[in-house]
Amino acid sequence: MEMQHHLKNLADNIVNWIKANDLMTLSKILPYLSVKSVMWIKLNHEMRLKVRGIGYDNDPGTPRTLVTNDEQDSVSYECAFWNPVLFGIYFKRLDIVKFLIENYVKNFVMAIRLPPGETFTEYIKPERYQMEENGKYTYEYYPGDQEIECFGLELSIRNKDPHLFAYLWNYGSVWEDRHFAYVFDKVIEQQWDEGLKILFKAKISHMIYYALPPEERENFLS
Repeated sequence: MEMQHHLKNLADNIVNWIKANDLMTLSKILPYLSVKSVMWIKLNHEMRLKVRGIGYDNDPGTPRTLVTNDEQDSVSYECAFWNPVLFGIYFKRLDIVKFLIENYVKNFVMAIRLPPGETFTEYIKPERYQMEENGKYTYEYYPGDQEIECFGLELSIRNKDPHLFAYLWNYGSVWEDRHFAYVFDKVIEQQWDEGLKILFKAKISHMIYYALPPEERENFLS
């Protein structure tokens, strides 16, 4: 009976278990449902989470204060199409993220990329709302390929989460020099010294560097 209760609003329950760091329940529910992939599990309602870290403000050098959806000029992520892996990264749940990726994700790159907005024709990240006479309106945002592909990494960088950042960056051999350049810029933007150490010590970073033609290595970080 308790299991049936959990199944009614599975996506919402999964988000709550992730927030509560309840790996035990997740590890029981997903096999019970014979789930093969968590990529199809999406929220069925509107949800937004505040953007952490520096940036996405009128002054990129000014840290964001914690925002809620009813504040003027609030900046938040649209999460209706996030999968459980992204929620796990956002809430800094290393064990849950590893469990999901290693057991219920067939495509790592797809699992951590930025999902589109509700129309599936545009990306909105983050959403900025400003009050007008007729309510709130949204500034649309169109990121580049690296920003889309490195979204999960950026979440871990904005959280200054060394464990998840190291896990995601060292996962397989999916990253290229263009991803390194984007991630490097984000770590610098967040003024995160530990993140720089993780990035430069990582085996994948060394592989990317030595795969470059000799003439490109001198300008690798420029």
